[in-house]
Amino acid sequence: VFALAAGLGAAEWLRGHLFTGFPWNLVATSWVDLAPMMQGAALVGAYGLGCLTVIIAAAPVLLWEPGLARSHRWLGLGAALVLLAGLWVWGAERLAGADPRPVEGVRLRLVQGNIEQTLKWDASRREQTFAHYIALTRRPGFETVTHVIWPETAIDYRFVSDYPAALIVGERQQRIATAIPAAGALVLGAIRDQNRQWFNSVHVVGQGGTVRATYDKYHLVPFGEYVPLRWLLRRIGVEQIAHGFGDYSAGLGPATVPVPAAPSMSPLVCYEAIFPGEVATRRERPGWLLNVTNDAWFGLTSGPYQHFASARLRAVEEGLPLVRAANTGITAVTDAYGRVRARLAIMSTAVLDAELPRATPQPTFYARLGDRALLVLLLLGLLLAVAIDLRHFALHNHR
Repeated sequence: VFALAAGLGAAEWLRGHLFTGFPWNLVATSWVDLAPMMQGAALVGAYGLGCLTVIIAAAPVLLWEPGLARSHRWLGLGAALVLLAGLWVWGAERLAGADPRPVEGVRLRLVQGNIEQTLKWDASRREQTFAHYIALTRRPGFETVTHVIWPETAIDYRFVSDYPAALIVGERQQRIATAIPAAGALVLGAIRDQNRQWFNSVHVVGQGGTVRATYDKYHLVPFGEYVPLRWLLRRIGVEQIAHGFGDYSAGLGPATVPVPAAPSMSPLVCYEAIFPGEVATRRERPGWLLNVTNDAWFGLTSGPYQHFASARLRAVEEGLPLVRAANTGITAVTDAYGRVRARLAIMSTAVLDAELPRATPQPTFYARLGDRALLVLLLLGLLLAVAIDLRHFALHNHR
């Protein structure tokens, strides 16, 4: 049991790091609908919580272990139940102490445009999509919000571009300014191209349609936003599986980005939200996580639900609320404990007005320690496994 937990924990960590990593559907995501149990990620992260989950789930097999005395079988199972109960009680206590007050003076409007993937990059619909997002943003109640969020690559116009036909200037800039609340800002995903480099970016846009801050996605999707070893794979016909014109360039990494009239945020573009320990800088703690994504290419499958489940664990790990704007869904707001406070139905064209939950007063244990907590669990699991094996060996030889 201990060896299995350590082995799977190490395998999940490797899957999240090797070849740029892809930690999708980690074992810990099985707890996202049980808020008290999900809180374990604040201590040991998703990888560590996965290890503990395997121990708990596999412990009943001890009842059929011929090498153990009957009392030891029940002792092992009892210890697993105590671990389960301990995580549950600690999580419940953590939730009971949560501050329910939202951030004062901030009211968000998340816009779910619901643009089909086959139409998203149709040049003939560029203007129509632009008008669509502005019209949705200005639906009744616009005067009550302070910040508007559009999803990843929401529009095909750009604030920075080598192509004048795609630039947001002049009349376009005047129109986008009408989608910016008087007291706050518009935050949106858009491509940025400059000097033949392309970036998948998030812009913070202030009054008058002026860009106040920009974040460039740094964790690019292999075969989606770039092709590894393109010079070699192109010869055998391997190209990108998503829309593209070539390879995107990577940004510098997680960043804390200022937002007018709101706490600073850490932007996460698309699947950047699935990487434990890589969603916020340790130098300057943000006030919230913003995940803008385009999950349209998933269609109506389990993909968007899995993506959202993973993102919710990042909120728990960091003790930061998560705001998520998705083209076709799931658009939602969760608090710093991973609990969904507001959401839109998937594949719907709608806006979601919601308050911004508060971050926890202090960084979580995992935010401070990172995956060193996982290393302790792995070493402890291996030591226990070896110790039990040696005891079995000694007892067998004695007999």
